[in-house]
Amino acid sequence: GWGLTNESKHIMGESAKFQNGDCHHPHISMTDGQYDGKYLFINDKANSRVARIRLDIMKCDKMLTVPNVQAIHGLRLQKVPHTKYVFANAEFVVPHPNDGSNFDLQDKNAYTMFNAIDAEKMEMAFQVIVDGNLDNTDADYTGKYAASTCYNSEKAYDLGGMMRNERDWVVVFNIPRIEAAIKAGDFTN
Repeated sequence: GWGLTNESKHIMGESAKFQNGDCHHPHISMTDGQYDGKYLFINDKANSRVARIRLDIMKCDKMLTVPNVQAIHGLRLQKVPHTKYVFANAEFVVPHPNDGSNFDLQDKNAYTMFNAIDAEKMEMAFQVIVDGNLDNTDADYTGKYAASTCYNSEKAYDLGGMMRNERDWVVVFNIPRIEAAIKAGDFTN
């Protein structure tokens, strides 16, 4: 069975310890804005994982646990020129480092992240720190932008606090600028 055989344990890697999941947002890879039928990507919100399914053999061949975050929710793919990145929103704000020493979501070191996964290697390409809880995301048809909806800019623990502000925001990510910053060494680990 899946998660019990040596082959599936190898694919699951460090996430083999999870025997359940909460799958959302399956999407098929694209080339020039059209489905190419190469891969299907799906997120597991409960365990902050993303899986890749090869559609030529209809089998999961890679799985990644996204680091530094909780609850991968919105997932979309870069559409043009091809699916280079899998964009995955981390929904919940968590304190950093997330080692149990601080539970204050109001702390300046409490945030969530917009995540880009290298679609071919199934490794983290980059993570961008974001205020508020990220919900859904999508990418444009030029390969330049991705955008994510945000709620709970208040960093509240309860529904009343989360809904205090009438509106939150949309975060727009300029992918070439992020890549240029990484290439220039303008980032923190």
